[in-house]
Amino acid sequence: MENSEKVSKKPYKFDSEKMKLWLESYKKTGSVVGACAATKVSRHIVYYYIQRNNKFREQKICIDNQIDDAVEAKLHKLCDKNTIACIFWLCNRRPEKWKNVQQIDHKGDVGLKLVIEDAKYDVVQPESK
Repeated sequence: MENSEKVSKKPYKFDSEKMKLWLESYKKTGSVVGACAATKVSRHIVYYYIQRNNKFREQKICIDNQIDDAVEAKLHKLCDKNTIACIFWLCNRRPEKWKNVQQIDHKGDVGLKLVIEDAKYDVVQPESK
């Protein structure tokens, strides 16, 4: 018997007790895959319930935020040792707070225009005024 055959495949087997165990495991591991392996529930079932069960989705989001807070606090302590890891985590997990983007508001003519002819692209300097 394959390992995947041992995993619950039907959504109705993921009852409230199994959800609670999965959420506890997810909080410990910080990984959907790790929690699925520990509780013998397929990722497919977990994502099925995340989409369709508001309470389960909200509980998972709450744990995600707790994990992010814990990692952010640890990264803050390590920022002198591994700045790149800090930047990577923060920009990818909390982009609304830690964007790695420069916003430049440019007004005016840049002095170039694009001419398209027969699928050829040429950059042409504008005529002098």
